[in-house]
Amino acid sequence: MKKKSILLGLNAKLALILVAFCGLFASCYEKENIDVPTPAAAKYTIYGNLFSASTGEAVNGTVTIGSTSVTTTNGYFTTTESAGGTYTVTVNLDGYLEATRTIFLPTVAAGEECVCYADIILFDATTQVVEPEANDPATSSDAGYTTFVGDQVLATDAFIKDLSLTGATVGNVTTIILSDGSIQKTLPVTYTSATTEEVSVPYFSITGFISNVIPSSASSTLVRSLSENDIWIASASKFLGRAYGFTYVSSTSTINPNGGTLTGYDIIYTYAVRSLTFSAKKGLVSYMSNVVISPRYDTTHDHSHSHSHGDDSNAGGGSGSSN
Repeated sequence: MKKKSILLGLNAKLALILVAFCGLFASCYEKENIDVPTPAAAKYTIYGNLFSASTGEAVNGTVTIGSTSVTTTNGYFTTTESAGGTYTVTVNLDGYLEATRTIFLPTVAAGEECVCYADIILFDATTQVVEPEANDPATSSDAGYTTFVGDQVLATDAFIKDLSLTGATVGNVTTIILSDGSIQKTLPVTYTSATTEEVSVPYFSITGFISNVIPSSASSTLVRSLSENDIWIASASKFLGRAYGFTYVSSTSTINPNGGTLTGYDIIYTYAVRSLTFSAKKGLVSYMSNVVISPRYDTTHDHSHSHSHGDDSNAGGGSGSSN
């Protein structure tokens, strides 16, 4: 019994010692004021790139993610959100179809990060072209014909007359409408003194085409995304094999009188004017289809030479350069 009592006494003392140590540690913990670290807030990151479907190259612009707008650098964009959930990524750039992509960010615990990768491919007008449903000569009965011809086609007179000539005078342009709807302009050039020598003839030719369908890029109104007109112009460009817009090209040709006496020449420009329909939308186009240099000789000689250059700015051995 005495032995048992001694053991009980030792156990009791050991218990008191352990309590004292626990109290000591608790006291130290409180005195040192050690903070338990709090995990960082959950992080949600969205990033991606914008690419052109037709070229594969990066596209720069503004990307809207939820209520946040970010600007790309070399096509790359990124943003950080504070909560998980569903987000809509919208890209609405001039010359491209509007693109949207919906992404979902699952909720993660504090200290964790959720990352979503969202590449977006943008489609421009060249990816949407269609074949024409109609291709007809334009006539005065076509809607907008008079305004189109008057404001755009006939407006080229000032450019084709802008020739730097020595020893010759440039007359006024005369215009006639041919049976196929084409417009023919004749610019007369008369020498101050008739010549029997070979002469160099400068003239302007025009590449590209114009239309009464106006693409959004040429509109005075701010237009976002790819418009119906943009697709129409792209379709016309592919069908005609010409770029949109007139480009004036300075060219030269030569006339050899072949023993005759040259008094001057006529530069005869022919503009095709067509009515095209794409996706039920009708519009007018015009382009220079032919250029003819027609020499004029002294009436005592009978010559009927002419130099037809089509719409090749370098035809007839001339040299073409952008003007």
